[in-house]
Amino acid sequence: MVGMEVQFDPVRARETWRRRAARKAEEEQGLREAALARARIIAARLKKDYGVKRVYLYGSLAWGRFDEHSDIDLFAVGFPRSANYWAALAAMEHLAVPFPLQIILAETAHPSLRQRVEREGVPL
Repeated sequence: MVGMEVQFDPVRARETWRRRAARKAEEEQGLREAALARARIIAARLKKDYGVKRVYLYGSLAWGRFDEHSDIDLFAVGFPRSANYWAALAAMEHLAVPFPLQIILAETAHPSLRQRVEREGVPL
């Protein structure tokens, strides 16, 4: 309406912000749980189908900063030289949907990443 003033209510604004923040936190928790479930499935498949010795979760999903823009970061130890990394990655990406997936091989990883994953990674 013409000439009608809109009053800003700080109490109402704070309550709206709190509800939105709570809803976002709940949605992100659901995403974290779904991504973690997929990471566990992928780790089991890497071990069973490709003979990988150990798989660690690292990055935002492991260290508590996971959000809707995050990916699943896995660190594989003992990936056989005879196995095709790219075929394995493609197969595992299908299991990760809708999350992007990154699998780093311990044997080719940068030493600083290898050390951090050994210290702080989550075994799957």
